Amino acid sequence: NNLDRHLQWVQKCLMEDGVEDCHQQHHHHQVLQQQEPSAVAGGFAPRFNDVLYPGGKTSNNGGNSYLRTLVRESAQVYDIESNGRKRPVVDTIISKIEQRGGRFLKRDKGTQGAWTELPLDETRVKIMQSFRNYRRRQEGDNVQTGGTLIADEPRPDDVVFGRAQKNRGSELLHRLIKEQAEEYDSLDRHLKVTLVKEIMRRIADAGGRFLQPASEGAGGKWLEVSKDNVRERISKYFRNNRRPTKKIR
Repeated sequence: NNLDRHLQWVQKCLMEDGVEDCHQQHHHHQVLQQQEPSAVAGGFAPRFNDVLYPGGKTSNNGGNSYLRTLVRESAQVYDIESNGRKRPVVDTIISKIEQRGGRFLKRDKGTQGAWTELPLDETRVKIMQSFRNYRRRQEGDNVQTGGTLIADEPRPDDVVFGRAQKNRGSELLHRLIKEQAEEYDSLDRHLKVTLVKEIMRRIADAGGRFLQPASEGAGGKWLEVSKDNVRERISKYFRNNRRPTKKIR
């Protein structure tokens, strides 16, 4: 009955999200029930765990918030994969939404605003777009807050992005990528992340930092790049290494 299902939901929520988050979800669910009709002619009544696409604006429904969390957590793995292997990452996200009882709904303009369920292919397209949107936001953020401004000049063991360098740090990074390119291509996505982190550790153990020229007017000559940004760049270098005509910079 409804009471049993509600108790099961509360127990699962407490185990996965904790008391505070669970309380917020329950409150949001009550608000949503008050705002949405219990039934919509020719469509669905949205629930808290549904991912909603109202058209032209962003939804803060519980399912949408959870989707944004999943995209953020999976973005690095998604970007590492080739285009042909991105679908399993997307399908895993769809499964996690559905395991919480969520659906993917959009407003149907032809039925007086009723909610209709998205087909699987359209759902995949929406989630892939979420990854692209997240990447664009990250790239924009990295321009402003992608690292820490430093006053000193690059040291010999530093890796400098953005221009050709002959220092030891950049040469070490290039050599490690070439030496481990075949291994990288043979690994699954999770082990690829581990390999990238190991390369970063070797650079750091040699006394190197990851730097790039700071933008004009930033108050410093050099920016020490954030770890997330470095991981993305090294992963991209590995992908570029498959293309013999493209140089690593």
